[in-house]
Amino acid sequence: MFDASGKHAYLTTELNASVLVFDYRDGELKETQTLAMTTPGFKGKVGGGAIHLSPDGRFLYATNRGDANELVAFSVDPSNGHLKLLKRYPTLGKTPREFAIDPTGRWLIVGNQDSDTAYFFRRNPMTGELASDPKQLKIGSPVDFKFVSPS
Repeated sequence: MFDASGKHAYLTTELNASVLVFDYRDGELKETQTLAMTTPGFKGKVGGGAIHLSPDGRFLYATNRGDANELVAFSVDPSNGHLKLLKRYPTLGKTPREFAIDPTGRWLIVGNQDSDTAYFFRRNPMTGELASDPKQLKIGSPVDFKFVSPS
């Protein structure tokens, strides 16, 4: 996934649950940063999954499936596209497959494929933080979300 400027690309790795940052220039990608999504010393299965930037491009989120079952939030340095870990959020279910941020940046929905749940988190657009009281939606094996205009 590229940022809005087209100068930086972001990628999750499934097998080691990392986020990679690349600079893009003259048709070439150059890796500039690699960050683990797990806490240091984590023991268990990992599985990097979905990755999305907030609508304003200031924050990046990625899912870590496996045994962690987390949504990992990073801030984005606008000068070089590098990431800084903000916080890991439990997705309150198993296998967070996909998530989406609404166009206003105020809501984030994440689906837990193997526990048949989705959670709507209120999101602070200024800080990138997710509220601690998400609303649950029971839905069979959610794997993708899209926000669409009602018109």
